[in-house]
Amino acid sequence: MNLSPTRKILNILVATLVLGFFGVVFWPSITSPIRLWLYCANITAGEKAVTAVSQANENGFQVASPTSNSVRIYDMASLGRVGCLISTNDAGAVIKAAMELSD
Repeated sequence: MNLSPTRKILNILVATLVLGFFGVVFWPSITSPIRLWLYCANITAGEKAVTAVSQANENGFQVASPTSNSVRIYDMASLGRVGCLISTNDAGAVIKAAMELSD
C-alpha cells in the first residue's frame, strides 16, 4: 500500500489530534486521585478539621456535608469515586485521614 507523502502527513496529524484530544479529556481523571492521595497523606493527627477543610478548598477539592465525626473530601475530576475520609473527635481534631474508593 503506497500512500502519498501528503496522505502520510495527514494521517499522522489526525492521529496526533485524536490522541491529544483524549489526553486532554482524560488527564484530570488520571491525576486527580494522585493529588488527593498526596493531600490526604499530609493531614496529621491532632490537626483541626477546620484547617484541613480550608486547605481542601484552597486545593480545589470539594467537601461533602460533614457528619458529626467525619468529613469526606473528594475531587470532581475523579467523578467522586476517590475520596479522603477524615475522622475527627468531639473537639474537632483529626484522628485519622484515609483514602477511600466509592466503587
